[in-house]
Amino acid sequence: MKPELVGSCIVGWTEQRLYRVTLLSSATMQKLTYQLQIVTAESLTRLLPSEENSVHCNFLLKLLKLGILMETDPELINLLERQIGWMLDHCYVTDLLVNNFGENEEETTYDVGIVVRALKSYVSSLSMNPWPKIHTVGRLVYGYRAVIAREGKLGMESFYSIFAYLPKDAFVCHHDLY
Repeated sequence: MKPELVGSCIVGWTEQRLYRVTLLSSATMQKLTYQLQIVTAESLTRLLPSEENSVHCNFLLKLLKLGILMETDPELINLLERQIGWMLDHCYVTDLLVNNFGENEEETTYDVGIVVRALKSYVSSLSMNPWPKIHTVGRLVYGYRAVIAREGKLGMESFYSIFAYLPKDAFVCHHDLY
């Protein structure tokens, strides 16, 4: 079976079912629902095809965020981070835009921390990849940074952290930023 088909089925099911489960019921139901979500998120991560381009980067980033929030198996978190890191040189800026849930008024619109984790994973994989497309990822990061720069609630540390993990030779020029 084609990995793209498996990946799209997993994405479709997750968007229809997993995000509908609410955590706002009674304490017992809430605990059961939370445990069900953890098991589901871990199972989905294990089922994901490992082939390139079988699942969109944006979905993997959302699944990574869900896994971190639910404190799923750290090994699965690392697996997702590696998969995302391997995909960064094929991504578009819109793939990196993962919304925050909006529970806190001080949160930014987009989750910068998830993207920073993906960048760290990408940088750690550079030693294993003999022909990295570092300039492509550098341009992607410039584009992402230009989009989130409009965010009024984004702190300077978060803004800087986006560049902090990539080597300086990833950035060819600074002319198209701002």
